[in-house]
Amino acid sequence: MDGFDINADTVYVSQNAGRIMRALFEISLKKGWAMLADQMLNLCKICEKRLWNSVTPLRQFPLMPNLDEIAKKLERKIQF
Repeated sequence: MDGFDINADTVYVSQNAGRIMRALFEISLKKGWAMLADQMLNLCKICEKRLWNSVTPLRQFPLMPNLDEIAKKLERKIQF
């Protein structure tokens, strides 16, 4: 993306997305909406860790040797 304004907005959204998801999780939990609370918790983890549920948690270790090869094999065998 080009432009300072767009970059600033992108940073703002990425910093606050986790907080918004956490707030939605807390609201749904207090209302007693279990299924929505579960979905909000999953989205909260996705936003905070910046890691989708469909990829292996090993991707959090970028310095691991042969990471791409190992992660691709695990992701093919295990469907999260």
